[in-house]
Amino acid sequence: MSSRPVSSHGRIDPTTLNPETNLPKPPEPSEVNGELTALFNRLLIFDDRDLVLEARAHVEACTEPGLLDHIEAGTVAHVVECMEQCTGRATLQATCCSAIANFCTSGDRLQALCVEAGCVQLVLTAMKEHLANSELQYHAFDVLATLVAANSKARHALCDHEGIITILNTMKAHASHVEIQFGAACTLAGCSMNSPANVSALLRTGGVSVLVRCFRNATLHQRKSPELDTAWTPVAQWSSLALKNIARCKQVITPEILDKIDFGRYGENVKVDELKWQLKLDCKRIHDGLEQ
Repeated sequence: MSSRPVSSHGRIDPTTLNPETNLPKPPEPSEVNGELTALFNRLLIFDDRDLVLEARAHVEACTEPGLLDHIEAGTVAHVVECMEQCTGRATLQATCCSAIANFCTSGDRLQALCVEAGCVQLVLTAMKEHLANSELQYHAFDVLATLVAANSKARHALCDHEGIITILNTMKAHASHVEIQFGAACTLAGCSMNSPANVSALLRTGGVSVLVRCFRNATLHQRKSPELDTAWTPVAQWSSLALKNIARCKQVITPEILDKIDFGRYGENVKVDELKWQLKLDCKRIHDGLEQ
């Protein structure tokens, strides 16, 4: 169990902070699972937003790269249980997503544990329930983008639990939020890779048009200032990659289907026009057997 003192209101004793940075001190590796379990137990008991925000810094300290190898399956299960029991608390859901996202950066072992524990479904549920909460959406995409890029079961889970439509709804609700658009584009690029089921879902739900709008929006922001160019360039790159994955999915996409996609008026946006012709060329070459 955690050795950190806690008040009757769930607050963590300030003596556990680093006096130089005022940030939590990372626990010893042997204590990390007890620390995390105790933190999430307190968050379940005390329904206090300030406490959740305070505890998030301690969660970050417990999930530093040097400690992730010591995270046990029971700790992952405890965070998952916290999400299941508190679906209506957006700030707590965001904190759980933040912890899971950190788990997923450590490699195959924790990624597999998170997928098997149902994290993809839980994260999607949180996104649907708290659509307007940009903080939760940001941390949710941190989880999804990492998992779908590395784990085929995560890509299947995304399709099985209406993940595509959930992501598209978030993109529409937060069209000007660069970090959310980036997370969504990364996730869709990952889940459309070698996944005809997810490409079919994107086509069926209008996802291709949403990705085109995302790419167009990013290119428009890029023109406004050097700072916006830096911020929105990755969004343009990843939405473009997602569209290329879709265009190259021979099992689902044909040149005739691609011809029906609305890319906007020709000449209105040069970068969109260039992408449109690149996608059509890729699709035709695949179907003509010129590329694998």
